[in-house]
Amino acid sequence: MNVYTKVITSLSLPLKRCCHTGIRNAAASQIVEVPTKSDHSRRGNLPDIIHDQFKIAVDDGEYGLVQVDRRPKFAFHLNGAVRRGLEHGEYRIGLHPGTMRIVTLSMPINLQDAYSVLLDGYHKKDLRREAQKLYHFIKNREPPLEKHVRDQKVAEMMAKIINSERVDPEHPNVIESDRNELLNIRDQRLKKQIRQHIYNHAPIDFSKHYNCMAYMMARLPADYAALVKAMSQLKAQLPDFAPSSMMDFGSGVGSATWAVDKVWPKQCQEVVNVDNSSEMNLLNEKLQRGGTLEGPYQQRSKRTFFRNYLPISATIKHNLVVMSRTLLELNSADARLRILDILWKTVTPGGCLLLVEDGRYQSFDLMLEAREFLRVGIEATGSGRRGIIVAPCPHQHSCPLLLKEKRYRKCTDSIMHLTLDKDTSTVPEETFSYLAVYKPKARDLVEGFKIANCNAWPRIVQPVKTSSHSIVRVCNKYGDLQELSVTNAKNGNLCRQVARRHKLGDLFPVELLPVDKHYQQEGKLYGMLKHHRRAMLPAPSNATTTEDDNENQG
Repeated sequence: MNVYTKVITSLSLPLKRCCHTGIRNAAASQIVEVPTKSDHSRRGNLPDIIHDQFKIAVDDGEYGLVQVDRRPKFAFHLNGAVRRGLEHGEYRIGLHPGTMRIVTLSMPINLQDAYSVLLDGYHKKDLRREAQKLYHFIKNREPPLEKHVRDQKVAEMMAKIINSERVDPEHPNVIESDRNELLNIRDQRLKKQIRQHIYNHAPIDFSKHYNCMAYMMARLPADYAALVKAMSQLKAQLPDFAPSSMMDFGSGVGSATWAVDKVWPKQCQEVVNVDNSSEMNLLNEKLQRGGTLEGPYQQRSKRTFFRNYLPISATIKHNLVVMSRTLLELNSADARLRILDILWKTVTPGGCLLLVEDGRYQSFDLMLEAREFLRVGIEATGSGRRGIIVAPCPHQHSCPLLLKEKRYRKCTDSIMHLTLDKDTSTVPEETFSYLAVYKPKARDLVEGFKIANCNAWPRIVQPVKTSSHSIVRVCNKYGDLQELSVTNAKNGNLCRQVARRHKLGDLFPVELLPVDKHYQQEGKLYGMLKHHRRAMLPAPSNATTTEDDNENQG
């Protein structure tokens, strides 16, 4: 053992508060191995790199003790069952219980045929042009401002306009005709400011069949793909759940009906479609009948219903209630929460509520509002038991993204899908956000409700960065955002390969060290270690030895 080893192992490492707030008494660490010179040559220059290894006992099935660095970004190890599956060939690097990817999705053949029949009576080039306009309009659509927020912004605009006026119209010396003209100019300036700075949220007109056809061409393939992916995530977390009845609120052209038959074939025996547009319901029915109203239903010929309004009483229950791309269309928070309350009453105990929106932060902000209402606020309304978050969240706490600025609040998933446009060869990727909430039975509250084991794994919330090492940003089961650094030296080549193959929305199959076991060194300790290590390096010929160096060497 050389002097450098003696110095390192003799140091008592001070503790620092863990990176997670509220965690106290972080456990002390024990150094079990000191990096050699050859180790440093693989990681960088010796004076600039410090590599401390810690050993802890982690229950990992047959693997027993696992080498884990207890600093937060290294405090994890590959799940034992996944490791064994990869080593024995049961899983592949990019295909294991944590991967939630679906191959590039195309619409069912029956739906494609009905789609083609409906387009035969239209000039496709003109309809495609309208569909593109509608697609970009929907893509850039923003939620409506609350009335008090809008009134406050208008008042601020009016105050700025009044301060900039050179003549006060209210002054008694201003004659009546001039006063009216000045007030009219003020009103025109205010209207211009409102048009420029306040988004005009207005409902989309689907009272005309042509507009519904444009929507079908613009959104049907992407909406179908997003719903299939969201329902597949729900199925992965609740393998025993299979809906026998479904209600689709804001059904549009019926994407959810086709998606539920894709994910749970021949399981759903009844579907209720609710949309306030009669023309949209008519188009939905045509698609399910092969393109004409005279054709037979593809499924559920006597158990498919269309409604223009949501029943307020919620006396008829459903196993699965879906609301896709509808939160953004409701004109206030009060309306959104009122609809969510009715939909939650419609879900039978043991059923699920599935919400899907686009992948922008504006839509995800509405999803966070719905999540908190279903998680906590639902009990205050007297509408029954609070919901259990099934997907995508691996925890039941408040979303940690609430602490970030609105533009950084995004937790999305994506799927590649084929279009029916023969003039393009591109394969678009649909990005969306979703939320699946389970309504517990009375027995679940007594015995405890368990989701699939893999739900305890952290979910990847940002694309994986790969270079000399992989950086994986996740949301973990403790309700925290965490950045994990995966390297060959600390985590092994197998874990590194798994990390590199993961995509946004996947579950990262690692076991995290509890936050009260995390350890982080004080910044001044790094300086101490560097100082001691410099003493062991050969000094340059023109350098002088300081008294501190002599004391440390002694």
